[in-house]
Amino acid sequence: MRIILRKIRLCNEWLILAGSLLVGMAVVWLAIGGHVWGYYKMPGKILFLYPCFQMGQFYKKKLEKHDTMGNLPYFAIVIGIQLLLTLTCNGLAYSSVWCTGFANGPIIPYVTVVSGVAFWLRIAKILTPLLERNKYMIYLGKNTYAIMMHHVMAFMLVKMVVAGIAAITTGLADFDWQQFYNNIDYYYLVGGAEQFKLVYLLAGVILPLLLQYGQDNIMYKINKWVQTSKNDK
Repeated sequence: MRIILRKIRLCNEWLILAGSLLVGMAVVWLAIGGHVWGYYKMPGKILFLYPCFQMGQFYKKKLEKHDTMGNLPYFAIVIGIQLLLTLTCNGLAYSSVWCTGFANGPIIPYVTVVSGVAFWLRIAKILTPLLERNKYMIYLGKNTYAIMMHHVMAFMLVKMVVAGIAAITTGLADFDWQQFYNNIDYYYLVGGAEQFKLVYLLAGVILPLLLQYGQDNIMYKINKWVQTSKNDK
C-alpha cells in the first residue's frame, strides 16, 4: 500500500490508517459470514492484523509527541472504555490466528485492540525508567520474536515432563492421557492449582530465550571462524 501511494504521491498516514482499517473490517465482516477459511485464512489474518501494525506507525509518527496526559486521567479513560466494552459487548475474545469469534461486528475488535495496547503502552512508559538499564529486560525486549515462535514448544516440553512424572508415579492420577494425546490445548494443572499456569508462563519465556542465547553464541562462533579463515588467507 505504501509503495503504491508513494508512486501516486498520496503517502499520507491518515489515509493509510483509514485504508488499512477498512480492509481489516472487511475481513472481519467476511469472517463473520464464514468466508475466511481454507486458502483465504492466511491472507485474511494478515489483512486483519495489518491495521494494528499501521496503528503503531501512526502513533509513532503522529500521536506520540502529543501523548502527555497524566497517568490518572489516562488510565481512567482507558479502563473506562474497557469496562464499557465488557458491559455492552458479549464475547470480546476472538482468534486473530483463525479469524473466528467476531461476535460484535467489524469495529469492536479494533476498539478492543486500541484500548488494550494503550493500557500496556502507558505501563511500559512507567516501567521504562526503572528497567531500561536491566540487561535481562533488554535481552528479552530484543528477542520477543523468539518467544513468539517457540513458546508453544516450551509448553509442550512442560507437558511432556508432567506426563513423564504421571507415568512413573501415582501422584498425578487425574492426568488425562486421552486429552494429552489428542488435544494440543490441554494443559494439566497440578492439583488443579491455577498457580501452576505460572510454570507454563515462565517456560514459555525462559526456554525460548535460552534457545536464542545458544543460537546467538553458535552464530557468533561461526562468524568468528569465517572471519579468521578469511584473514588467514
